[in-house]
Amino acid sequence: MQNNKPIAKKVFAHLAFYWRREMYTILHDKGVLTLFLLVPLFYPILYAYIYNNEVVHEAKLVVVDENNSSLSRELIRRIDGTADVDVVGVVPQVSQAIEAIHSHQAYAYLVIPQSFSNQLNQGEQVTINLVSDISSMLYYKAFMVGCNLSALQMGRDFQQTQTPSASQQMALITVQPVPNEDIALFNYHVGYASFLLPLVLVLIIQQTMLLGVGMLAGTYRERNKQHRLFSSAERKLSPGVVRIVWGKSLAYITVYAVLSLWVLVLVPAFFDLPRLTFSGSSVFFLFSFLVACTFFCLFISCFIPNRESSIIYLAFTSVIFMFLTGIVWPQQVMLPIWRTFANIIPSTPGAKAFVALVSLGADSDVIAPYLVTLWLQTLVYFILSTVGYAFMLKRK
Repeated sequence: MQNNKPIAKKVFAHLAFYWRREMYTILHDKGVLTLFLLVPLFYPILYAYIYNNEVVHEAKLVVVDENNSSLSRELIRRIDGTADVDVVGVVPQVSQAIEAIHSHQAYAYLVIPQSFSNQLNQGEQVTINLVSDISSMLYYKAFMVGCNLSALQMGRDFQQTQTPSASQQMALITVQPVPNEDIALFNYHVGYASFLLPLVLVLIIQQTMLLGVGMLAGTYRERNKQHRLFSSAERKLSPGVVRIVWGKSLAYITVYAVLSLWVLVLVPAFFDLPRLTFSGSSVFFLFSFLVACTFFCLFISCFIPNRESSIIYLAFTSVIFMFLTGIVWPQQVMLPIWRTFANIIPSTPGAKAFVALVSLGADSDVIAPYLVTLWLQTLVYFILSTVGYAFMLKRK
């Protein structure tokens, strides 16, 4: 026991040295401070503020009524009566509708064809065209929901009036044989904030850490003539590279332990986003995700040649990682190679576990497979980071 005490004391001294050195570097590097502090502090607020309304109501629409019949006017009244769409004008020509969009009086126009009433009376299917400015996805969704629901409901009502000899119940069965009702269990607003922000918040944690650690690694190489991550004093201090990796990782975990509480806990509370549970499972998830991200970033930093390369090589990966999570785009329709690649990125199990916790109210049994994946990633990336740093340490 007496022989082990000096060794343990020496190990802790080395870890403390690398932790202090990395914290000092972080606090004195403006670029890294921006990625580690300013971006995680303000990006969640920006995204939450943009999508805070969840859905758009009274989106401005111009209708091109080429038919000008009682049926076409009935369809226009139905669309205007929805909460999603506001019909600001009815014009006879498409050119006038395009002019209204260019002058920002409306954001879409609907074309009712000249044969609208004739086709309906003859029992034929009618096509109406919706042209939308998709510079805002929220407007596009409002137009699609309002126009589609109005057209479907009017079609059912019109078909019901075409069979006057049948009873009201028989006519209703004809137009709607299976009654249905949409109930949003978890995203009751059916909005983008509740759907998208939990995923975005997880990615902000991973991507800012990835860019910041890559920038630090590139900076070390630029300042070292041998293009290594370590100075001669560091190589003499510790006999093993494991202490270097752990010391650096502890510095990143220290910074992001505080930032994660802000990004994943306080911001959703301020903007009233779904947060069905916050328990010991949530705390353990945060720790698991941070550790996996840290060693993932350390491993990627082994391939960053200079300071600017982290931005050039890694900034575009945010959108790729977002789709690979399977939340925005289902993994079942991805190629097997992409599903395999998704499982080696911490944000994939991290986003799924976080959404399950805050949006679905899942317990520890549900997120257990994601936690196992995160700890497997931690083990693999710790080994790879250690091997990568040891390789660079021996390039003398």
